[in-house]
Amino acid sequence: MPIYQDKRIDQFMRLVTVTLACGLPVASIFVLHFIVNQTVRLAIVLAMSVAFALCMALMTTAKTHEIFGATSTYVLALSIETFGFFFFFF
Repeated sequence: MPIYQDKRIDQFMRLVTVTLACGLPVASIFVLHFIVNQTVRLAIVLAMSVAFALCMALMTTAKTHEIFGATSTYVLALSIETFGFFFFFF
């Protein structure tokens, strides 16, 4: 009898994936809300976008172009939070 059952491992990994999928965007926007220094905010956007892309690459079966598209959308959302909506028009 195996020590760990496949069903239990799948359930645990699904829990980790869903937690990261919900927590990473909310946590990044929450952190960006309280930081005033623009250089630090840019560094956080960079770190969170790399973390998002790594999570997409390691926890899904997405292809490279799908990861790129999802990460670009995620960075756009973080940029709107960081710089405001009007940043893209001026």
